[in-house]
Amino acid sequence: MLGSPRLRILLSAGLLTVVGMAGASARFDREEARRAIEAGQIQPLAEVMTFVERRFVGTVVYTDLKQDDGRWLYYFKLLPSSGLIYKLTIDAATGAVINSYGPVQERR
Repeated sequence: MLGSPRLRILLSAGLLTVVGMAGASARFDREEARRAIEAGQIQPLAEVMTFVERRFVGTVVYTDLKQDDGRWLYYFKLLPSSGLIYKLTIDAATGAVINSYGPVQERR
């Protein structure tokens, strides 16, 4: 059943995870991010992911950390059971949701 739409979505999600993690390392300096965490400027990814997974429906299939005009932002893509990926932008310092794109689904 390799051709089934659901399986293709799951395989794509797995590939997005690998690409997302590989892409993240190229987009920011890990030492700079580590120093920002130690200085209390940003929250660790694990803590922010816990917040995202508790508040929103879906599996995180992509993460990234970037600086935009000196502000650290976490980017997430989530895959809910509907198969329609949506995106979240989270302030890395406060954990606040800055933007969302697509069919965002919050838990009740």
